Amino acid sequence: EAIRIDCEFHEALVSLAGNALIATWHRQVIHQTNTIRNYSPSQYNVARAGPEHAAIIDALRAGDEARLASVL
Repeated sequence: EAIRIDCEFHEALVSLAGNALIATWHRQVIHQTNTIRNYSPSQYNVARAGPEHAAIIDALRAGDEARLASVL
């Protein structure tokens, strides 16, 4: 469940950019890497993902491109 939510979060971020080419590329990369991820869910760190996502959202809300680049 956490991995699915993580993927949806990142897909939403990519969609915000409004670049169809990058959005398509992102979906392809996610599709290819999901197979690997599905075989190693123990590698996914939920405790780390939450604060990382919060930092991304905070930087987006603040319109702080430098901070956004640093947290991505």
